[in-house]
Amino acid sequence: EINPKDIDFELLEILQSFEPYGHKNPKPCFKISNLLIKSVRPMGKDEKHLKLILNSENVNIEALYFNYEKKLVVGESITCIANLAKNSFRGLITPQIIIKEIL
Repeated sequence: EINPKDIDFELLEILQSFEPYGHKNPKPCFKISNLLIKSVRPMGKDEKHLKLILNSENVNIEALYFNYEKKLVVGESITCIANLAKNSFRGLITPQIIIKEIL
């Protein structure tokens, strides 16, 4: 389990040092609890994916949820299993999570 406050560039660099990930070296998954959904935006051609803004203890985290199965509502609190990743958009790099499962 990881606290959202600990998701930063230093942790991403540590995880990057364990690459390449693959069959015998799976990418680490983390449980992240008590995330408040601040924003939900469908994305993709068929809108099968979601871009979320989540908040925990005044820390906002961007999240992607591919091929989502559960409808998520702003104001709802979730616990998830996720990978950590870097989001690079227009030269700005920010930490984000890739949700694998909502618990």
